[in-house]
Amino acid sequence: IVYEVLSTAMRKYISMLVKQVSQFKKLKYSVENTVDFLAGGIIQVLYNWLSNVDKYDVNQYVEGCVVFTKDLLLSGLFFE
Repeated sequence: IVYEVLSTAMRKYISMLVKQVSQFKKLKYSVENTVDFLAGGIIQVLYNWLSNVDKYDVNQYVEGCVVFTKDLLLSGLFFE
């Protein structure tokens, strides 16, 4: 149940983000495939953190995820 809630929420917000960016840059792949790829990766990263919560400072981990996601979106992998 938790996975479904997290997955639905992630897909919703990532879809909004991808659609917003695609107004300015051409998307190389379908919105659905791009959202599924990004959501799956982000969900896995969250799972890793939850599984090892004592190993990481939450603020540093979140900041690292934000930077990584931004770098990934701006890398040219998804948008031309």
